[in-house]
Amino acid sequence: MSDEEHNSSVDDGWQMEEAVEPDAYRRWRAELIDRLDSDFGISRRMGDWLMAVPDLSYLAVRFIMDPEVETDLKLRFLAGIGYVVAPWNILPRRMLGPIGILDDFAAIALSLDTLVNGPDPWIVHRHWSGGEEPLRKIQEALSISRSLLPSVRQVAWLLKGRRR
Repeated sequence: MSDEEHNSSVDDGWQMEEAVEPDAYRRWRAELIDRLDSDFGISRRMGDWLMAVPDLSYLAVRFIMDPEVETDLKLRFLAGIGYVVAPWNILPRRMLGPIGILDDFAAIALSLDTLVNGPDPWIVHRHWSGGEEPLRKIQEALSISRSLLPSVRQVAWLLKGRRR
């Protein structure tokens, strides 16, 4: 698949109905992808993958600022991020060492899942600046991680049992 086909196709049949006006981030991103291609020979497809983390960060900002995104989704996303930066943890790192970071990974995964799989797909696509392939793979990976993580009820039950 060529870069043009890659950038213009969406396998799930979803198509943007309205063109998104390029803002400063999207213009900078397009220039960077062009420079990576022309100066370093890095394909646009690989450029999309290299830009996945900045694209997720930009999506988070747009997600929080969008009045069409439900408040409870915004609060779940912010709660997960807040948990990661908070000084306390369910699994304390000082006592458990590397295992103590698992709760942070879970909070990040759930926050990102809320970001890319929570709102209506058209809202995500409207704010997503990257290629379709990275977004689709991120969504799939987060869906899998969500199925592997315990539910809030399971965690509460475990914690309740530990206190006795």
